[in-house]
Amino acid sequence: NAALPQASDFTSAFKQQPDGSGACPSSANQCSSLNLETVWTNLLSCLGVSDSPAATATSPTYLEGLATQARMTVEYTTQSASSAIQAAIAGPKFNSCMTSAFTTDAKASAPQGATPSPVAISALTAPAVGDKASATRINVSMNLGGGLVIKLYQDFIVVFKGTAIARFFFLNPGGPFAPDLEQSLLTKVVNAS
Repeated sequence: NAALPQASDFTSAFKQQPDGSGACPSSANQCSSLNLETVWTNLLSCLGVSDSPAATATSPTYLEGLATQARMTVEYTTQSASSAIQAAIAGPKFNSCMTSAFTTDAKASAPQGATPSPVAISALTAPAVGDKASATRINVSMNLGGGLVIKLYQDFIVVFKGTAIARFFFLNPGGPFAPDLEQSLLTKVVNAS
């Protein structure tokens, strides 16, 4: 797991979730988590590519407060699979597939009784790490009832380096995830892959 971030890579306000799944403790009555593998599987299925990595490592979910989260996965696959995924992500179906995958995720991770708004997808400047990268911001508002609406910002970043594919999910309510921390984590994970 050398390529994955450690608790020391975050500020002290971030707490590692004990089971690493991003799931809420059974005592929590509301929770939004990053369903990393489900989103990835849905995205690849929609794009028409398959992925059978030889090895995969997923970080725990690091949580600050009630909803600010970060989670990463690094996988090692074949060059042909990596190239096919790169081409699909750069292809014409990417935005519609991203919208579909994150709409499904927003509905699945919405707190009980909450209603997610339609998902809005926008391209971000890809980070200058790895051989190739893709960066997308997903915005969705959660209507919690009683006039309470929380806007969520999710950054989904995929970095290719050789046969390694690093996937990053950053979520923050009210505004984008801290850019300096995001960049620091991207650099550390990709350099160690």
